[in-house]
Amino acid sequence: SLGTELVTNGDFATDSDWTKGSNWSISSGKAIADGSSQGALTQTLATPFVGKQYLISYEISNYSSGNIRVYYGGVFTGFSTSNGIHSQTITATSTDALLQTSIGSPFNGSIDNVSVKEVLQDWTPVNANVYLLNNQLVVDDTANLGSDSRAYQTISTTSGKTYKLNFDRISTTSLFYLGVGSGNP
Repeated sequence: SLGTELVTNGDFATDSDWTKGSNWSISSGKAIADGSSQGALTQTLATPFVGKQYLISYEISNYSSGNIRVYYGGVFTGFSTSNGIHSQTITATSTDALLQTSIGSPFNGSIDNVSVKEVLQDWTPVNANVYLLNNQLVVDDTANLGSDSRAYQTISTTSGKTYKLNFDRISTTSLFYLGVGSGNP
């Protein structure tokens, strides 16, 4: 499962939240590169965690020439040279929070629906930002995304077998419940 969206205005609904190189403009819900130079389109995101995986995706349209890739957490995605949705999962190697396009040859085309989400390791968030930090599950409700903030994980069991569950409650700022059972999480 995936964490919450880290990119602000990834659909380019407004001409805001992005720093544009001289070759970029934002119009009609797209970021448009005119192919005149190798300038970057950038945005500072939440600091990535080294060793964590992030899914980076974006959509190219009106492609004419050149290539483009995205950098985040010390890692570049592969170059893209065609229209369509391009996605890649990267493993962060640094805490560099800058999301930026990188161009090997001047890119002439549009991008839209830019997204960066942490790949959660089998935990599904409900009304919370959920991530793993120092091998600890964090259920963060500081954004007040709704009532009953939680994370759940579906596991397979075999009837007749005995299972043991161990956990450490590190800290909490509100009520804490641990549920084990079957049915709707």
